Amino acid sequence: MNIAIIPARGGSKEILGKNLKPLNSKPLIAYSIESAKNSKCVDRVIVSTDDEKIAYTSEKYGAEVIIRPPELATDVSPSEDALIHVVDTIERDPNVRVDFILFLQATNPIRQYGLIDQCFDKLLKKKGDSLVTVCFDHIFIGRKKKV
Repeated sequence: MNIAIIPARGGSKEILGKNLKPLNSKPLIAYSIESAKNSKCVDRVIVSTDDEKIAYTSEKYGAEVIIRPPELATDVSPSEDALIHVVDTIERDPNVRVDFILFLQATNPIRQYGLIDQCFDKLLKKKGDSLVTVCFDHIFIGRKKKV
C-alpha cells in the first residue's frame, strides 16, 4: 500500500494558522490533499495533526486524519517522527503493510498536475528507495565576488 502523509501541526509561530490560510479561496492544506487524491499511485491520504480545525478541514477535503500526540507536535519535532507515528498507527492492523510513503508538505501547495505519479514511476523504473523533488530559486542576494 502507498500512503501520502501530510504533517500539519497547529502551533505555527511565524504565520499563525498557516495550514488553513486561504490561497485562491481554498485552505492551504487542501491543495496537498487534492494532489494526493488525484494520484493513481496513492492508496490512502492521511493528515497527521494535533489541531481540531486542521483535522476537520482535512476530512472535509477527503483525507483521513491521525491525531498526533503533543510530544510529536512541538517546534522542534522532526517531521520524520510524525511519519513514523502514522505508519506505526495504521500498521497495527495486521492486514495493512505500507510499501511507500509519499511525504507531502502542506506549505508547498503548488504541484504540477501528475507530478506525483511521474515521480513514483521514475522511482520504480530506477529501482530507488527514495526520491525528492526540489526547485531552483532564481533569487540571488549578495555581491558577486571577484576571483
